[in-house]
Amino acid sequence: MPHFSEQQWEKEMECKFSHDIVDVCRGCGWKRFPDYPSQTPASALACTLAERKARYGDFTDHARIADTINQALMSGMGWHQATPVQREALRIIANKLGRIVNGDPNYADSWHDIAGYATLAEQRCV
Repeated sequence: MPHFSEQQWEKEMECKFSHDIVDVCRGCGWKRFPDYPSQTPASALACTLAERKARYGDFTDHARIADTINQALMSGMGWHQATPVQREALRIIANKLGRIVNGDPNYADSWHDIAGYATLAEQRCV
């Protein structure tokens, strides 16, 4: 089980646990290459969860924020007129907004994702 996707490694994502680009995580012992026998799915998952918490904050807090945004979106009259694509884009954007305000607002990838989902919805406007 890879720790990061190949695309993430190509973008030279930081290991949020050790705060630099590594082949072995100093925080949890995760190893980048799957042929290392000491890396287990459980340890890879633990490292991923620790990384996400460091980047986006506590998941419970994030969920509360994203849910509040989603509830506000669904209360608008336009929600029921939106297409499934538009509603899903809004839900994902709400999730990204929750991550931004609960975690690292300077993480450019979150802003890039929002632009991407908004673009996907825009391209499908009728």
